[in-house]
Amino acid sequence: MAYRSSDGQGLSNQQLKDTILNLMIAGRDTTAEALSWMSWHMLTKPDVYSSIREEIDASLHADGQQEGLEIDYDVFEQHTAKLTTFHETLRLHPSIPKNIRRALQDDVLPNGGPRVRKGDLMLYSDWAMARNPEIW
Repeated sequence: MAYRSSDGQGLSNQQLKDTILNLMIAGRDTTAEALSWMSWHMLTKPDVYSSIREEIDASLHADGQQEGLEIDYDVFEQHTAKLTTFHETLRLHPSIPKNIRRALQDDVLPNGGPRVRKGDLMLYSDWAMARNPEIW
């Protein structure tokens, strides 16, 4: 893998094995879903697609680089249109749109939320929270 951290270090063999295992077991479906939604957003919003393409083209041609060279993580991190689109995709289409938790102790939820007693089940929806106009 071509990944390099800011100090130039690559992934160790153990990190590579762990990453591959994670993708095979836990990350395969969620990654495919996120990339599919991101592709859909780019295809339905030509201005977003154009912005991402311009960023990539600019990176590939910066400092006299030739097309086909790899973009390292430091350059990738500067692609604000691509990162913004990816984060917005995850906000609008979370891999796990709702979840349930059991309270481990008595508590009161933030912002004037309800009182929760130890053992209560709480259902929350990332999907709904991500579409709350008071937040977004």
